[in-house]
Amino acid sequence: MSGMSVNHSVKCGTKDNSMYEFDRAVRDLKLNRSDKTCAAVNRHLKFLSNATDTSTFDPNTAVTSEFFSNLIELFTILDPPSPVLWNCVNVLKTACKNQATHSALISTYQFVPYLSQMLGDHLQPAEKISLLGVLQDLTCGINKNCFVPNLHHMITTLCRWIQAKESDQIVLLSLGVIVNVCLNNQPAQYIFANAMDVRTLSRYLLTLTDHKIVTCVAKMFIILDQMHGVVPQKTLGQLLDCTLRSINDAIIVKDHLDLRQHIEFYLNLKSDSDDVRRIIATFADFPELIKDLLCTMNRCKESSNDEGMSECTSLVFRFFCSILECNLPCIDDLYKVMAKLALDWIRHESVAPDALCLLKTVLLTSTDSSKLITEMIMPEIYNFTPDFHLVNARMSIVMCTMYYHVFDLLKIFLRGNSSRTQVLEHLKKEHFEKMFETIVNNTNESGDVSKFSPQALDMYINAMSVISVVGLSCNDWGQFLHVLFEQKPVQTVLALGLTTGDQQRRINALEVISRNNVQLSKSVGDILNEISQPTPVVQSNHIKFSPILNSNTSANTVKFDEIMRVLTEMKAGKQLSVDVCDVMDLYEYRLSISAQSQQTLTAYAEAAATYSNQLQQQITQLNEVQQRTQQMHLRSEHMRKDAKKKIDALEAQIRELRIERKLRAQLQAEQQEMEAEMQKRNKQITELIAKQEEVVAERDNALFKVIPHLKESLMKREKVSQRQEDNIKALQSEVNAAKRNLQEKELELKSTEEELRAAHDDLNRAKDLSEERGTLLDAIMKLTNAKK
Repeated sequence: MSGMSVNHSVKCGTKDNSMYEFDRAVRDLKLNRSDKTCAAVNRHLKFLSNATDTSTFDPNTAVTSEFFSNLIELFTILDPPSPVLWNCVNVLKTACKNQATHSALISTYQFVPYLSQMLGDHLQPAEKISLLGVLQDLTCGINKNCFVPNLHHMITTLCRWIQAKESDQIVLLSLGVIVNVCLNNQPAQYIFANAMDVRTLSRYLLTLTDHKIVTCVAKMFIILDQMHGVVPQKTLGQLLDCTLRSINDAIIVKDHLDLRQHIEFYLNLKSDSDDVRRIIATFADFPELIKDLLCTMNRCKESSNDEGMSECTSLVFRFFCSILECNLPCIDDLYKVMAKLALDWIRHESVAPDALCLLKTVLLTSTDSSKLITEMIMPEIYNFTPDFHLVNARMSIVMCTMYYHVFDLLKIFLRGNSSRTQVLEHLKKEHFEKMFETIVNNTNESGDVSKFSPQALDMYINAMSVISVVGLSCNDWGQFLHVLFEQKPVQTVLALGLTTGDQQRRINALEVISRNNVQLSKSVGDILNEISQPTPVVQSNHIKFSPILNSNTSANTVKFDEIMRVLTEMKAGKQLSVDVCDVMDLYEYRLSISAQSQQTLTAYAEAAATYSNQLQQQITQLNEVQQRTQQMHLRSEHMRKDAKKKIDALEAQIRELRIERKLRAQLQAEQQEMEAEMQKRNKQITELIAKQEEVVAERDNALFKVIPHLKESLMKREKVSQRQEDNIKALQSEVNAAKRNLQEKELELKSTEEELRAAHDDLNRAKDLSEERGTLLDAIMKLTNAKK
């Protein structure tokens, strides 16, 4: 990408080889557990934990699916003190930096139960902090109302650490894990209420003053309020204020883990309740806090090459998108500042998807989007279009997501008249041809993810949506789209877009199909029929467990414990009758039986959840295998069509060869006839040549007889000619002498003529003089006569 800083310290082949080697080492470890096999596994884990390219752990590939499954195997077969498991924790910490991988680790692979097994009082403080950091990251955004195996052990251990009042960092991380697990999760809230004295916890939390812990305390009070009913708006307002200030502080220190906790918690609350939106709209300090946050981001953008700052920026951009979706009039003057900040980061590959998403949200929510389009955003977005061919070279999740948002922005540009004209002038059909080259030609993949992965499907469908919009006004684009839709892989992409994914993907696919002819709909329908024949791609489903009692189980339990305490005191004071005491004994027995039953059901639930996780991992691997099989099917279909074309061409060549063979037979017959005729003519020519040779021989004999006479006459003629040449030479010498005499005479004649001219001139002068003298004499005579 032009101008984009791309840091790939681990190349595709290297990282894949490293994961392959790790998988082989894990298989060796399972067959023979020894120091050598453990050292081999540790070596590969350390290499992967130090990977700076987070796309190494991109999900939706067979390599990473096998890799994470093997990590789970290690957690299963090894004991917690093993150093291999701590290296696994470091790998998970690195993998969580990839947003897509972070979601997959939470929803698909679910490492929380295995990490919770490692919790215990035997751990050193550094080990507790490391393990709690990963647990906090993997529980951030966990599914609601989900039952996590070993949940009771994890919550009770964390509550024990909180009550022990260890270091502030351990207390903060423990509270963060409990908050993540208990938010909107009633089973976890029930376990937490039984494992911890809520009143004691509340009194202890009120004594904490550190700003990070204050934010976590506000979250904990929201959890406690959820356990007892509705969350007060005052508490939400305090949380919002603490969250914004904590986000600012986390950006300054570049703590992306702490920042993710705040933003994810806010996003969860916002999606669950409309009260958060109303509080934001009425929060007086909200615009100033957002301005301070933007100022902090502008100050910190100089360290854009810092990996921690890049991750913080991505999270803040997601937070800004959520804020802009509330359509708050109080921050209208901040739209341009947010757009300018996003444009400063679109050249950084890891931040580009969130930056482009923020630009899209700004354009969709701003009241003055036309100015933003023409002045700021359009020139920068145009720089992305020449690099569409890079998608085939490095098809990563980040790359696909980035160009998905680029196409969304192009569709927004195409809505306005002035911007539409500029887009049509700038877009080149060759860029899109390069982008679709791999999927149309079914060549081997050189990227990191499948061509039919969710991110790739979104990108290709959005690209076709842009082409279809441009094709409405440009015939050549319409023809290109028509040729594109004739390709079966493209039809498969549209079919998968209709059957998988979220609502937006289906809407985009339907828009593309609705703008084009009926033949495309029929072709896509045929593909859908083919897809429905094998086992469909299984989406990620997670077992959810209802709470054991009603919706306010924890609150009812607290109240019931209070009533039981009062009744026990009354029984001890003999204020109850015997019958009531018997009833109480019976009821306590019933409670013990219920507790045993609850433990049994919890064990069953943990076993079922574990088995569900295993099935989910197998489903993920099968999905990858199915995608590969589908691609192989399309590739074989493409090869079959090519083979059919080659066979048709060979058959045409065979027919031509047969016709040529018949012509050759005819030519051979004609050639034989011609050869026979030529032989006859050759004989005649030979006879004629023989006769001519005889005549020539006779003539030669006659000539041989005449030659002596000719030689004699020739010699005589040569002598005569020699004499003539001598005469000619003599005459030539005489002529030359005559010429010389003639030249001398001519010179004499010229000199004589010159003398004659001179004499003539003298004569003329003398004549003139005599005439003058005669005239003078006449005049004298006249004068003389006159005197007389």
